[in-house]
Amino acid sequence: MRVLARDVACVIPTRGNVDMHPVRKTVRQMGEVVVWDNSLLFDYRVYARYAAIHQTTASVIVTQDDDALLPRRSWRALLEAYEPGKVVCNVPDKFRQRYTDSGMVGFGAIFDRDLPALAFSRYVAEGGDMTHWEFLRECDIVFTMLTPIVMLDLPYVDREFANDEDRLWRQPGHFEGRDSMRVFCRQIRDRAVA
Repeated sequence: MRVLARDVACVIPTRGNVDMHPVRKTVRQMGEVVVWDNSLLFDYRVYARYAAIHQTTASVIVTQDDDALLPRRSWRALLEAYEPGKVVCNVPDKFRQRYTDSGMVGFGAIFDRDLPALAFSRYVAEGGDMTHWEFLRECDIVFTMLTPIVMLDLPYVDREFANDEDRLWRQPGHFEGRDSMRVFCRQIRDRAVA
């Protein structure tokens, strides 16, 4: 079910230390664009992506990170792949070995605005803590593991600083934190199936 760019809102989290103009240029066709700058507003880390949804009015959300650029054809493919009730995300093939049952939303994703809140409510109901710093960092894992997911393999371009030492994925414990969150979310899913 295709959705039009003018009918969606784009939410982008940033720490505030990078030029957002190149990203804004690639998403200017979207109906609304909300950048949550963690250096100006409350520092929600990655969760800023979801906090920004409350500043929009659209019922369908697209997102990406501040260190990636998606060409127009990738945005078009995401809009065309939209499925109500699912998160459709760009998980390039080179990441599929690590992301087998969770997705990446930083390279582009589209979903209904209420889906993250539903996933996070389920997480909390099962004993998860949304105030813990680990959740604020790994909330994309929670969202994509507790929501029906569709994975695409679309082109994107890393910005020149995407591999810098201060990027989230380069921080000590990043992969261990993601793996730990995956284990917890799998337990939640398994309990729901049983």
